[in-house]
Amino acid sequence: MQVKNESFYPEGLFPSQRFHTLLPYRREDNNIFFTALIVFTLQQAIPFLKGNSKTIAKSICSRAIETYPLYRSRRGLLTYNFWQNTPNKHFYPGYLFHKLNFLALPDDADDTALIYLTKAHSSEDIAWVKEELSKHANRSKAQIKNTFPQFKALKAYTTWFGKNMYLEFDFCVLCNVMYFVFSNKLSFSQHDEDTLSYLKAVIATDLHFSHPFQVSASYPRTVIILYHIVRLITTFEIPRLNDLKPKITTQLYQLEKGSHHLIDRILISISIARLTGVCPEVRYTLPITHQNYYFFNGGLLTAFEHKVARKLAPFGIFHLKHTCEAYYLTLLVEYEVFRERSSQISPVDVPKSPEG
Repeated sequence: MQVKNESFYPEGLFPSQRFHTLLPYRREDNNIFFTALIVFTLQQAIPFLKGNSKTIAKSICSRAIETYPLYRSRRGLLTYNFWQNTPNKHFYPGYLFHKLNFLALPDDADDTALIYLTKAHSSEDIAWVKEELSKHANRSKAQIKNTFPQFKALKAYTTWFGKNMYLEFDFCVLCNVMYFVFSNKLSFSQHDEDTLSYLKAVIATDLHFSHPFQVSASYPRTVIILYHIVRLITTFEIPRLNDLKPKITTQLYQLEKGSHHLIDRILISISIARLTGVCPEVRYTLPITHQNYYFFNGGLLTAFEHKVARKLAPFGIFHLKHTCEAYYLTLLVEYEVFRERSSQISPVDVPKSPEG
């Protein structure tokens, strides 16, 4: 599926689409987000792949990384955008949104973190990004409005690098930002401490179940929120978040009993495997159905801080969903890696579910 010769998609990118669940709207979308996610996931899987699979995965990553410069800051900074910056291609192609310049997104912490996690950068560049994250953290220049009252005082990182952009706490974006911080062994500041406080409080108070959009507007689904926090706390030793593991494990086992889309079941199984070492089996056939499944959400009203816009923002009519079949197949690769590793665990070592 990786693009070779295509006029719309840059060579090396993976096709994705944006669509509306209530309106007859569906467009091809040449964002870097899903391609960077594919590289990130494959790079984690490569050490466990063998023979030709490992060679293919490395080739995929190498070709994908070549597309990154197209998404770098148009101002020559070291940050990255969801859509191409050179030239600007927000909501491209389209009949209306593409022509409205005020809808062009600023560079963001999510894509920037994923790109820095998948491509080598100098220590100077990494330090610069950390400083830039701090400059756009809550209360560095302004105070966040669209979050719960108990979080407004936190000096946590926010999503956007734009000079005049609204401030936003997005749980999954912050998981990726902290993954970047821990991966590069960067020194901790109050912003890091408060970001961890936000992540912990959301899980501790079950806001990821009761208000998923309000805590993670770009990933407003409980399964995906749990997948992100599990990936963070099982990759790095984070004492402040360790006591979340039993609760999250119980919640994942409860979710496993429900009826979910295949891709959600894969995410649940991977998350359980990360926490317990045992990968619950998920039966699937190819090709996988994904047309109405989305991993990423674009809220059309989240950029506005007016109280009416904030009340309307969670409603689906104001959302564009983003999907990518190639990424879901990459999640299958991740699942198969954990399933293989799980099968190598001695029965004596198998952790028990909450029901024993």
